[in-house]
Amino acid sequence: MMRRTIAGAALLATVLGMLAGCAGDDATSKSDAGSSEAVSGELEKSAAAQGGASETASSTDSTQANGAAGGIDVPSAAQAIQSRALVYTATLDIESKDVVATARAIAEAAAVAGGLVYGQSDSYSEGATAQLTLKVGPDKLEELMASIAQLGKETGRTLSTDDVTGAVVDLDARIISAQKSLARTQEFLDRTNNVGELSAIEAELTRRETALEQLVGQRRAIGDQVALATLTVSVSQP
Repeated sequence: MMRRTIAGAALLATVLGMLAGCAGDDATSKSDAGSSEAVSGELEKSAAAQGGASETASSTDSTQANGAAGGIDVPSAAQAIQSRALVYTATLDIESKDVVATARAIAEAAAVAGGLVYGQSDSYSEGATAQLTLKVGPDKLEELMASIAQLGKETGRTLSTDDVTGAVVDLDARIISAQKSLARTQEFLDRTNNVGELSAIEAELTRRETALEQLVGQRRAIGDQVALATLTVSVSQP
């Protein structure tokens, strides 16, 4: 405990000295950026110095970080590997004399399967055609395709699976790391009383919050793709 207190005091003195040296300059954007980068470097050094912290402390950091990120529940890498993250994409082409009625029936079939119509485009210039993009649970995809195929004459279909488990595991790890980094920055800010230092650390905190939000957004996008399969149905006249 004494060693950690001394290390923290030394770190704070280093940052204060660094910012004091910049105080003589005009408050230009260049000097602000330099202070922010320097604070970022000091924070990383602090994280490395605390690398031998106990598992209990790490757990506390993780809990605080989860709160800072809006309570995002990130599964462990082992859990992600056990349950493969698969993105299903399919297409189905059918012919029907009444394209409008068939398109309506397709939308109803999607609703029955617990899905929805994500998009639809119709054309009546040279023979009526309709294209519907459906979203449905992966476990209902084949059942929905079989149901729609009965609404007309099937002329073609495709089904592909994309394993995005690696991307999910990578993003989960990066999110956890970003959460802990954000928590450390917040703790550093809470211990600071110097106005000049507050400005630099707040800028760094904002930068790390933005980076975390971007990672969480990417993770949610992949999660949405995994949660719902995409089926594109094209309907045309014979």
